Amino acid sequence: MGETCTETLNKLIQPSFDVKLKLLSLINESEQRILRLKEIISFGESAGALSVFSSHSEHFLREIEEIQQQLAKLEPNVISSLQSGKDLAEKIIPDVLQMKSLQASLSIAERDEAIARYRSEVVASQVLGSLDMSLDSFLNLSLHLGTHVSSSTPVLLPLPPFYGPMLEHFTKMFQEILRQMELPKIRSVGNWMEIGGDRTSNRCPWDEDVLKTFRCLFRTLSNIKLPEGTAETDAAKRAKLSIPVRLILEPLEKRFLFNFYGDRITNKPEKPEWYFTEVLTWITINDQWLTWMQDEQLKDLGKTSSNLRVDFMQGLISFVMDKISFDLGLLKSPPRPRCAIHLKGKEGTEEAAADSTGSTIGLLTSPPSFFGHLTDEMLTFEKCLEGLCYNPQALRPADLFTHRLDVLQHWITLESDLAHRKLKDLLAKPYAWRVDNKVPQCVGDFVTLVYSISRRAVHLHHNAAKSRVFFFKVQLDLIFTFLEAMITALPWNTTTGATSTALEGVDDESRDCLTRWTSILNALQTVLETMQEWTDDQYFVELWEDQESRRLLTCAWDPWMDEEVEPGNEERNGWKTITHRLGAALTEINSSGVAKTTAVVRRRIQCPGVFSEISELYGRRIEESLQRVGQSLFKRLRELAQAYLSDSQQWSRVDGYETLSATNTPPPSATSLSGHTAEMFVRLNCDLSATAKTLLPHLFTTLWQPILRKINQLFYNKLVLENHFTPVGASQLHYDLNHCLRTLLMPYSNLLVVDDLLAECFDACRLLSLPPGSIHLLKQSLLSTNTSSAVLGSLVELGIRRLPPDAAMAVLSRYIPLTANCGDDNAIF
Repeated sequence: MGETCTETLNKLIQPSFDVKLKLLSLINESEQRILRLKEIISFGESAGALSVFSSHSEHFLREIEEIQQQLAKLEPNVISSLQSGKDLAEKIIPDVLQMKSLQASLSIAERDEAIARYRSEVVASQVLGSLDMSLDSFLNLSLHLGTHVSSSTPVLLPLPPFYGPMLEHFTKMFQEILRQMELPKIRSVGNWMEIGGDRTSNRCPWDEDVLKTFRCLFRTLSNIKLPEGTAETDAAKRAKLSIPVRLILEPLEKRFLFNFYGDRITNKPEKPEWYFTEVLTWITINDQWLTWMQDEQLKDLGKTSSNLRVDFMQGLISFVMDKISFDLGLLKSPPRPRCAIHLKGKEGTEEAAADSTGSTIGLLTSPPSFFGHLTDEMLTFEKCLEGLCYNPQALRPADLFTHRLDVLQHWITLESDLAHRKLKDLLAKPYAWRVDNKVPQCVGDFVTLVYSISRRAVHLHHNAAKSRVFFFKVQLDLIFTFLEAMITALPWNTTTGATSTALEGVDDESRDCLTRWTSILNALQTVLETMQEWTDDQYFVELWEDQESRRLLTCAWDPWMDEEVEPGNEERNGWKTITHRLGAALTEINSSGVAKTTAVVRRRIQCPGVFSEISELYGRRIEESLQRVGQSLFKRLRELAQAYLSDSQQWSRVDGYETLSATNTPPPSATSLSGHTAEMFVRLNCDLSATAKTLLPHLFTTLWQPILRKINQLFYNKLVLENHFTPVGASQLHYDLNHCLRTLLMPYSNLLVVDDLLAECFDACRLLSLPPGSIHLLKQSLLSTNTSSAVLGSLVELGIRRLPPDAAMAVLSRYIPLTANCGDDNAIF
């Protein structure tokens, strides 16, 4: 096949023509032939398909004709049927409507008959003095009137005139029972079980008949619902108090409205602790009998959606929320009494509270101290509710601050403003920059300030994810501001005029450059380590694990993000833009060319969650500053080492050494430090000592590890590999580096792995200090190609830690033996 194609191509392509053009024309001709073959094949295959399609089409047309014929036959019948149906409908529809009317009338009559029957049963039971029968009949009556909680029919309005007096009769009976039982407690009178024990031989102070009456009336009245008033506040609608709970709370409500509204001396918006304490006292002194009554007397009622203790607490808390709303200016007039049972339709708007004309302060526009004090007392009250095991999902005063965005924004803005003012104050204190255990005292105050913000938000519950996130953004903004202030205050970032403003309160002794930058970096490192500890705090773990909170934390948009921040108010509103500013700072430092070290990656692993980004920024800023300091220190040390590195004569000198014939004679030992390196080692010792005294251990290690690595490379590349060493010079090098430099660094061996950081230099010293015969044998081993494992073993036995065989050979090649018996071509004697 291949030969045939070749012959065909040779015939078609003549040597005198362009080969490329002939190939193109041949390809086009072949494509045209292929297309014609495809058309022939398609036509042969489509002939059968066309015949099938034609037969199906004819069959379909015949069916259409048959259907049209049938429709023509049915059309007259359909028209006649429709006319007959129309005539029948005209005759039946009036009867159907009449039947429905009769059914409705019958239903109304049956209901009226049932209402009349149960009414008579209630009256008869009252005449007979049977409370149980009268209450059961009353519940059946309420079921038919639609006032029962389980009734499926709407409330029959207007209610029959006899229903109000009946309900009023039972409510008065319940109020009378409450008076007999001396409930609710208004003032603390001690343990009611102990008081009752004097009269009832350590038993409950109420007899069984009283408890039975209480239980029956409570059960009945709890199942009655009344039309809600149109003037109820949001707190009242959320509380949804039953009739018996309203009757229990009625005397407390009267006292609350009387004492904390109007022009009474007890009504002071700047003293919210007065009504918080009063309500908390009522909850506390009534908690014992409420719990006992719920657990012992009302446990078999079967209504699981209601709890006497919780409803009682919600009712009192609704009073507090209405009071806060009125003081904040969210209510135009004081709320009207809602615990009293209105049965005669006298709930007109003319019953507005008598004190509605009183002046309201409106804490949203009042001095921040008023609002701040109110929030402090609210959070204290929330903490007390937690101690009373109050349901987190129930009505809470904090809901008013967290669910209203205007109130929440005002609150968070004041918290941010207060926190920044406290930060300025603590940095300006005289003792702020006094160092205690290498850390400025202001760091402890700052950490306490940041953590206290989370302790305020920890008491927020019930769909408070947004408020908790905003509180955390205040903390994040505060931590970010502290970082910016510290970085700005570093000596290389400030001028003489700006230093005093950045670090107010620093005394003259603390203005030393070394003390200043070390104190600042120690402060940042302490804050960073504190954030790593907070990662395990339950509050921050819950904040990160909650899906809604994480979405708000990672989202760069906030409800007020588009608001224009007024000049001079950046501190108050910084929490709104902290996500953008933090992201911009990380982007800037990532694009600045500062390498992201393994320590940064390790820190992100150690500090996940809400502090991951700010921790990374802190770590990068600290490392950036340490790199700057390290470059400055190394530059100065390198300048001092130039004379030492350039003095090549001292390494090739032979003074004091006699030519010996023995190949294993050790080189002479140096007894003094080279003069050119003394100044460098003194400076290195001073820098090490100064930074060790002022820097935290982790920062000291981070600073000096890269410096020592650079010194190691400097000595190895510029000293060892660029000079030739006689035994005298090698002995001097060994004394300078392995004895003097290593001895200088060993006091810091718990922070610096000296032998690893200077491994190449120490390995070179060991190799060059070997006896001449050992050097000769080692060089012969290194030149051998079949004993690599043996060579590595030899290097390990000699204590060579870092240098591979080729590098070891390069070091040995710098050695100049002074004896001719070694067989070395480089021998000079």
